[in-house]
Amino acid sequence: MSELIFEKDVTWNEIFDAWRERERDWGWEDVWRERGYDSWDAWRMTYVQQFGLDERLWKLYRIVDPPLFVPEVWGGGYTGWKRYVPQGSTKARFKQIVLDSELPKNGKVKDMLLHPPSETTVILIQYLDQFVAFEGMHRLSAIALAAAQGNRFDIDVSAAVAKIDDAELFERLCSGIKTKIS
Repeated sequence: MSELIFEKDVTWNEIFDAWRERERDWGWEDVWRERGYDSWDAWRMTYVQQFGLDERLWKLYRIVDPPLFVPEVWGGGYTGWKRYVPQGSTKARFKQIVLDSELPKNGKVKDMLLHPPSETTVILIQYLDQFVAFEGMHRLSAIALAAAQGNRFDIDVSAAVAKIDDAELFERLCSGIKTKIS
């Protein structure tokens, strides 16, 4: 994995706390309330529990060259992101997602392009030599879109990574993450 440099082992609690902090000011409260959740934690834990992420071993890596690495990552199969998946497909890599003409109009992606942070962390799941984004879709889309447009912005990207050995689970992460209370 020459595209990733190991930094340290991390716990799920550290990852979850950092995720909560990153999303604190992103305006998600209306979303989780609309979906029937009492808190951000309850909303996000529904995703986590679907895949047993809180029970997995996690490592933190630095992505050596985000504009080269990120376009090859699969986008998480979230309902809200299905509109950017090419017609006839059930999943897409970021290099395909950025081809959708509507993506640059996404407010959070647009804001990331205009005001990129100097550093960020995303959550990825690894199966063999492939990665899927579990968290960080807007930031990863902005990085891939900038790269596709020939623009590079300086951003240090770390990735909390859990490895899985289940092809079916990886496919579900890529194409169908359930996001509502059933």
